[in-house]
Formats: sequence, structure tokens, C-alpha cells
Amino acid sequence: EPGRADADRIEADIQRLWSQSGSPAMDLLLRRAQDAIAAQDLNAALDHLNAAIDHDPGFAEAWNLRGSVFYLLNEYALALNDIEHVLALEPRHFGAMEGLAIIFVETEHPDLALRVVERARAVNPNRESLKETEARLERDLGASDL
Repeated sequence: EPGRADADRIEADIQRLWSQSGSPAMDLLLRRAQDAIAAQDLNAALDHLNAAIDHDPGFAEAWNLRGSVFYLLNEYALALNDIEHVLALEPRHFGAMEGLAIIFVETEHPDLALRVVERARAVNPNRESLKETEARLERDLGASDL
């Protein structure tokens, strides 16, 4: 499907841009954090991301990745705080919105999750995971109305 390939390429380009702070040192800290996450060393990832955020609080992707680490640690309040920073810096960050929706689902707020997913789909209508989450939430919320 040609449209799907184009959408995937554009999304990858956007994510690549978000990962570039403009500072080689910040980009290195982000890469080290990503490597630490891949190695399941979440404390090391937090160290790198804390350093990145301390040095450049305007680097939205550092906030986003740290929010993801907090989510993995089941620290939802801290994750929500970081997602709030991401969306203040980059209101169209569909990845942060998707993370927010996941937290809302896990904390039993499907109505809030659906609103966030709808907002994310307005920004990135072709992201398959958002389409699937939206359909599931609509189905679940519809069933709970019965």
C-alpha cells in the first residue's frame, strides 16, 4: 500500500527530527538513554535523561523519553508530569499523546484516553496503533453505556 509506506516514512522523519536537539552533547545523552533502555538499565537511562533535561529543558524528546522510563517504572504521576512538559513544548507530539492515553487506560480513565487518542489522530491520522486504540476504546465505552 503506497500511502502506508509514505505515512511510515513521514512519521519516521518527524521522530528523527524530534530526536535532534541541535546539540551533539544532548543528542549523545539521548542515544545513551535509548541504549540504556534497550539494555533494561532504567536507572542509567534516567541519569542520562536528567542530565539532558537539566542542560536543555526545551528538548521535548528528552522529556518524552524520561516520561516513558517513568511509565516503565510504574511511576505514573512522574510520567504524566513529563508528558505535560512534552506537550507544552511540542503540542503535536503524537507519541506523547499516545503515552498519555495508555496511562489513562491503565488508570481506568477510558473517556480521557479516547479524547487524547482523538487529538493524536487529528495530528497523525495514519498511525496504526492510534487507529486500533481508538476503535478499542470506542467499543469498550460503547459496551459500558449498555
